Amino acid sequence: CNCTIQTEGSGSNYDFTMYAIIHPDATTCTGRDGVEYDRVAALQELGYWVLIYNEPVYKSQIQGSTFLRQNVDTDVGIRDLIKLH
Repeated sequence: CNCTIQTEGSGSNYDFTMYAIIHPDATTCTGRDGVEYDRVAALQELGYWVLIYNEPVYKSQIQGSTFLRQNVDTDVGIRDLIKLH
């Protein structure tokens, strides 16, 4: 990957890679000026390796917790589980 970063002067023998895991619905967004822009390209320009994944589980797959099934759609909801990737 060309997104691996080596920090000179850190004294470390290791490099690191910054990842951004985003939902397919979040690949573009509207800026403050009202113009839509490519979020993937913006993150790549900042040095991130962008991974685009759907949610790791679907609402229909949630078992055992009625509360979770009923409330998972609040706020960012099921898409917030993308962190589980």
